[in-house]
Amino acid sequence: MSRRFYQFGNVHWPRQLSYVPTGCVMRFTKPSADNLDALRWAVIANLARERGLHKSWMPSPNGLEHAAVAQHWRGGSVRRLRCIRDAILRDRDLLATRN
Repeated sequence: MSRRFYQFGNVHWPRQLSYVPTGCVMRFTKPSADNLDALRWAVIANLARERGLHKSWMPSPNGLEHAAVAQHWRGGSVRRLRCIRDAILRDRDLLATRN
């Protein structure tokens, strides 16, 4: 039986909790505005999944939308980033041309 490990940075942790050392504390820094490009695609994929769509059906943000997100989210809570992106998508849906 092979062990499976999770990787966090340069540290590999075993999947089974019995192998994780007790008293282990992991600290993660809060996301910053520098992480916006990396986080936006994860947020879009998450919103697509909630709407029952494949992420390829979600439109990529245009320059104006990206600038608006960058202006209103300067780091911190990813939940706030998600709310901002969701509001942009809802607004885009309202303005979309229907056949």
